[in-house]
Amino acid sequence: MCCVIVAAALTGQGCGGGGSSDEEQITAVVNQLFAAQQSGDAAKACSDIYVIAEPGKPPDEGEEGEEGDADGASPGACETAFEAADERRQNEVSDLTSGISSINVEGDTATAIVHTELQRVDGSHLSQDVPYDLLKTPDGWRIRIAEEG
Repeated sequence: MCCVIVAAALTGQGCGGGGSSDEEQITAVVNQLFAAQQSGDAAKACSDIYVIAEPGKPPDEGEEGEEGDADGASPGACETAFEAADERRQNEVSDLTSGISSINVEGDTATAIVHTELQRVDGSHLSQDVPYDLLKTPDGWRIRIAEEG
């Protein structure tokens, strides 16, 4: 399988000084997701990139989870879902390109639009924009996923 990950460099309006903008931090976490997907690193994705939180609820409302996970979700369930998606992608996609096309920040929430183009193993093509919801957590920006039930 050939995968090329392209990430747009989105930066804040100003230049110079003090710390990364929200857009830069969001770009970094989405790029970390691309890298984790490319390498199949479920542990990295589940510990440093994703946060399990239902829309409208902060992630810290749950009880302490395993291994210091403050979102109350089982790291094993996240890793299992990530690995299943990775296997599906490896079996069904022969060429993949993804990049951030826009970021909209509203307080402690944001949406990153990721443009993806892929070719399936059957030769068909898909081009789509996928919104990723993000939350600002004490550990930085994380991509919101809902607990599957």
